[in-house]
Amino acid sequence: MTFLEARSLDEPERPALVAMLAQEHAAGWLVDQLRRRSPSFDDFAVWSDGAPVGALRGNTRTSFAGNNAFDEFELPRGPHAFLSGIFIATQARGTDAAALLVRSFVLAAEERGATFIAGTMDRSFDGGVRRGFFEKCGFVITLSQQFGAPTDDLLGTLSSL
Repeated sequence: MTFLEARSLDEPERPALVAMLAQEHAAGWLVDQLRRRSPSFDDFAVWSDGAPVGALRGNTRTSFAGNNAFDEFELPRGPHAFLSGIFIATQARGTDAAALLVRSFVLAAEERGATFIAGTMDRSFDGGVRRGFFEKCGFVITLSQQFGAPTDDLLGTLSSL
């Protein structure tokens, strides 16, 4: 793996990304969601030498006001962003691929005015690795396994990775 680039997903690239996810046995819900563009979500991919090695789906235009799932955070005024899912191919794990995807998502959220980014930890896999990754990116993880942080804080942390 010699070159990594993370960016918003272009529609002509979607079939290659979905094929990689299916080949890598990514979570079925993520593969199904990424099969087609959704007006409610933003899709990002990370590429290595022209091939997709990771995907992220999130909503950069939402609000957590009235959503008690994120009550453990002191939420700034919205809009907010929700990181729905992230997947990295086996050969790209341990590289900067995941951090590059999160940084691309955070930058897009910031451009749309999002002040806070949050998500829910997927506990179906190795939680320790996931927890360490999100903490390294600058997210705080609550007792109820929600993660979140102000957009500015994330950009500061991610720029040093």
